[in-house]
Amino acid sequence: MKWSHIREIYPNHWVLVEALATQSNNHIRTLEEMSVVSDYDDPKRAWASYKKLHLSEPTRELYVFYT
Repeated sequence: MKWSHIREIYPNHWVLVEALATQSNNHIRTLEEMSVVSDYDDPKRAWASYKKLHLSEPTRELYVFYT
């Protein structure tokens, strides 16, 4: 899913996403495709979920963003 589509579906929410397709160029990471793992109203809950998932599956590329 593209960022613009995520913002349409989850306006004014915190989202925990997994990067599916990425690029790095000059130390800048670009997420081309993402999958929404979950959405939140509270940033503390979003970060708690991120930490828990990252500890259990550290190879997944996860991010928390505000839409």
